[in-house]
Order: sequence, then C-alpha cells, then structure tokens
Amino acid sequence: VAGLRGCGVAGLRGCGVAGLRGCGQAGSVARLPVPVDSNIMAKTRVPAVEGLFTMDAANPRLLGGKAPNGSYSFPKNLGGTDPYSPLGDTEEVELSNRGRIWSYTNSCYPPPPPFVSRHDPFVPVTIAAVELDVEKMVVLGQVVDGVTVDDLKVGMEVELVLDTLYEDDDHEYIVWKWRPLAAGK
Repeated sequence: VAGLRGCGVAGLRGCGVAGLRGCGQAGSVARLPVPVDSNIMAKTRVPAVEGLFTMDAANPRLLGGKAPNGSYSFPKNLGGTDPYSPLGDTEEVELSNRGRIWSYTNSCYPPPPPFVSRHDPFVPVTIAAVELDVEKMVVLGQVVDGVTVDDLKVGMEVELVLDTLYEDDDHEYIVWKWRPLAAGK
C-alpha cells in the first residue's frame, strides 16, 4: 500500500518495523575522491564473495544458472529449486545487467556477513529487488551510494555496476549494486 511507513514492500519507507517513520538518517554519505600518490601501491580489487559476478567494470554480469528446461537461478548453485525442472546439470550463464525495480526498501540495521559497513556507526543503505530484463527473475541487491528510497519508483530501469563494499590494507572488496538509469539512456 503506497504511503505506508515500514519496510519490505515497494513504496514503503522505514527501518524494518511497520509504523516507524524512517531511521532518522537521511540518505547515505557520499564518498570523496582519494588523492592518488604514485608512491602508494594500488589495492587489489577482489570480489567480496567469489563466483557471483564478473569483475568486468565496463560490462559486469551476475553469474547464474540455467536449468535444462530453460529456467534461471541466482546464484547458480541455487538451481534445482524450480519444481517444474527435472534435476540435472545447471549451466553457468551470465545474466542480464539491466532490469526494472520490482520492489525497494532501506536497511537501517547492519546486515550479517559478508556485508561489512564502511561507516562506523552504520549508515543505512537502500536495497532494490530488480526483475532482470531477459530472465524475468528477481535479484536483490544494494543500490549505489547517494540513492535513497525517495529517489526510486517501481518499474524504474536500473543497471548493474561494481562498487566497493569495504577495504583493508591490501584489498578493495567489490560487490554488485544497482544504479538507476538516466531518463532516455
């Protein structure tokens, strides 16, 4: 129901408990550019979780499965959950990197690992369930920094991008996120 303040259903706003009116923190904090020092070694970019997506920044793709009957799953190892598909080998496939928002909400509490917040204290994040263009399946993911639930609409077109989840001294841990497409793109 549009206009209700809670979480988990498109158009609802809040922090996981119906009736709450938001988490008291507006949006996420913008990341500032880091100066480049030629004497500092670049960090190695690695996936936060192996095997879920490609690391091609120009054309990232989720890695899913395609069952013998043509149904899709994400992640690939989730294959076999389709009751209409006989058990069999699931082929690894690159899934669509565009889709439309099916639902969205924000998370005002830190989720469990492998998520690691870059901010202490935790800063809420926006999450979208996106129906992929080709496969017509819904994949949940975080939305890029700076986009709040007030910026999203059901049916809005988004694209998959790679972004940093967190860093340590040697590595930059990468995840996929959804980024709204500009009108007409």
